[in-house]
Amino acid sequence: MADTKISALADGSPLRPGDLLVVARGSGNNRIDGDDITALHGRDATTVDVTNSTSETTVFSYAVPANELGTARKLRCEMGGDYLNNNGVAPTVRLRIKYGGTTIFDDTVAVSSTSATRRPWYLTFSLCANGAAGAQSLFGFMLLGSAGGATAGIGDIDTDEVETMAPFFNTAAIDSTVSQTLEVTATWSTAATTLSFRRFHAGLERL
Repeated sequence: MADTKISALADGSPLRPGDLLVVARGSGNNRIDGDDITALHGRDATTVDVTNSTSETTVFSYAVPANELGTARKLRCEMGGDYLNNNGVAPTVRLRIKYGGTTIFDDTVAVSSTSATRRPWYLTFSLCANGAAGAQSLFGFMLLGSAGGATAGIGDIDTDEVETMAPFFNTAAIDSTVSQTLEVTATWSTAATTLSFRRFHAGLERL
């Protein structure tokens, strides 16, 4: 079936808050408000490897358009990768989530004991409007896995080999009526080639 144009918007133009999508169904039409459409925003499949450095390094960044959060919407971010501690010390990784240059979440994670095997990690969080364009909440959780004994891949779900499963929460008061950057950064406490924190893919959607 050939593509059918169902919008007066130019090709490639995204639906924005307030847009209406009209879908034919039988003898009538359904109108779907733009607020009710899940929109894919940021998507980054370039591998970022934070290694041999104690500098704060951006692992994901996206310029959120003005008014995208509104007063009741949210942005949901998901990312994952692996990490390596083969240094013989007890290093930490400091993770920060920022919106509009303001750090909303900041925590230091003690990584696993020395191992030549990489271990998995997974991070997901939502930045939500709290009834106003200048009020937000942030909540999510992060998983850090052990080297495990999977037949293929890393990690071991059969034995519940999760070293850390940590939910987090905070609030913010940032003006979302102007474009603000959403950013996730990672910082090692020690610089070494035997320490590596890799992010393989990240995605951001608006709900």
